[in-house]
Amino acid sequence: MMWNRFLICVALAAFEIVIARAAEPILRNTFATDTEGWMTLGKPGATLAAEGGALAFGYTADPKSMSVAVHPVGNLALQDLKSIRFEVKTDSAFAVGLVLSEKKPGGGNYTATFWSSGSTWQPVVLGLADFLEGEGPNEPIDANGKLDPEQLEGVGIIDVSQIFSRVGGAIFATPHDGHHMISIRNFTLSRDPAPAIPVMTVEDFSSSQPMWIAPGAASLFQQDGSLQITYRQQPEQAVVFLRPLARWDFRGATHLAFDISSKQAGQFVWALSEDRRHGPEGARYNCDFLILEADKLERREIDLSAFAVDANGPQDANGKLDLDRIRTLTLIDFSQQDGPNTVTLSNIRFVTK
Repeated sequence: MMWNRFLICVALAAFEIVIARAAEPILRNTFATDTEGWMTLGKPGATLAAEGGALAFGYTADPKSMSVAVHPVGNLALQDLKSIRFEVKTDSAFAVGLVLSEKKPGGGNYTATFWSSGSTWQPVVLGLADFLEGEGPNEPIDANGKLDPEQLEGVGIIDVSQIFSRVGGAIFATPHDGHHMISIRNFTLSRDPAPAIPVMTVEDFSSSQPMWIAPGAASLFQQDGSLQITYRQQPEQAVVFLRPLARWDFRGATHLAFDISSKQAGQFVWALSEDRRHGPEGARYNCDFLILEADKLERREIDLSAFAVDANGPQDANGKLDLDRIRTLTLIDFSQQDGPNTVTLSNIRFVTK
């Protein structure tokens, strides 16, 4: 009996060693003494420095000529890559993007966007399912239409908010010009998968970082399965909050369900944007809804048949909302009041009824 117990202990110890080896990172940058292979591309004048165990990326924000901090990874065996993990701190609250670039020709560029609260270190865990293929006019077309980790040649950090800094017009956006700083530490290409979310779930707010974008000034606080968005309503502009989605397949759903509260009663819109497979721009489908009772958490379900194509946007070539082509979910505050507000969101999902 003693011998059997000994053999079991040895077997378990060996199993734990195998598991530990399998979980060893493909790459880990500690930035203890230098920038460990990172470089800058794009607009001249950007700087990189290793400071206190972190990589400090300084640049001048410019939507027409962006700077990128890049780490070449083409010499690494990346077939087991499952997630990318690090901590981020920015000099103010804005959206940051992590870019994965495949080898060219034939490969595409993929970006995962998240919100940095600014001034404090924030953990980030991104799975491969969080990355969207670039669809801009100058983006390369991926020959097989999917992210292939073994084909990656570089990873990069960009400031996404500079793209929205001067949207203007009917959408509220705040300037994001001038010098900015993005710092990262403990950057890891990991074999460990990111936590999965249930099928048909759009957002359960369980990630380490908010995955929403606010073109206008806002504070995003995520905790305990919900997201609080604090902002100022604008008297003549809509205030928007975007959640990029990596082309998840929601076919078969009949309703969009969600929990929501607002400190102020008002008019809101959900917008579902498709990818650009059928044209230079993706069609947008909108549905208005009212919050009549302030500061009350409500569970809502909206029939997808209530979503209508945006008459002011691109027309849809096939004339219908394709639930396997959703690229962004956008919440729009159309109240056009002048005052502070906080919206709380949780449990956003597609359901079948």
